[in-house]
Amino acid sequence: MLTLIVVGTIGSSAIMGEGQSIADIVLMIALVLLWAYLLDRLEYRVPALRRLLRHRPTILVEHGRYVRRNMRRELVTEEELRAVLRKEGLEDVSEVRCALMEADGEISVIAEDARRER
Repeated sequence: MLTLIVVGTIGSSAIMGEGQSIADIVLMIALVLLWAYLLDRLEYRVPALRRLLRHRPTILVEHGRYVRRNMRRELVTEEELRAVLRKEGLEDVSEVRCALMEADGEISVIAEDARRER
């Protein structure tokens, strides 16, 4: 995502004609894309680096209970979370085994197993 923003910014300065030659702009875009590619490859090959660079999923609901501390940290309101649950066909938070804020910002939901006895 950051790569797209940087390339877009460089491209917009080219369109606006801010005193740089086309060759300089193409070189800057190529360098940004090369660095992004190299970091992705390095991250793929070195798991420790992947853990450092990637956001881990954050638990928002665990066994039917809101994890309010994590919700505050991720800036997710109860209303937003309930809307996601409704989209998943769940009416109440007690029906949720786990809800996670994924690295891409999406919320994934795992429902409680209806057959399990409490």
